[in-house]
Amino acid sequence: MARKVKTNDADAPEITAALFKQMRPMKDVDPGMVQAIKTARGRPRVKHPREVVSVRLSHPAKTAWDTLPTKKRTKIVHAMELAAIQAARRT
Repeated sequence: MARKVKTNDADAPEITAALFKQMRPMKDVDPGMVQAIKTARGRPRVKHPREVVSVRLSHPAKTAWDTLPTKKRTKIVHAMELAAIQAARRT
């Protein structure tokens, strides 16, 4: 059974047309607060985010990949990144 919540109309008055005309955007009232909200949320952005890649593997290769521990997978990814950097330098 839902409980009725008592509200005080002074806490949340109904927005009338006159009240709406008086309102201003938050960026005009307090630009620092808008910037703080934008910069304070979530993880910091990375310069080069990771991308999703689809690769077709044979069944034995896929099974081997799935059985690898996470740290070993990370080492393989880093080795691939290093190989890509070295290949780019050679060309």
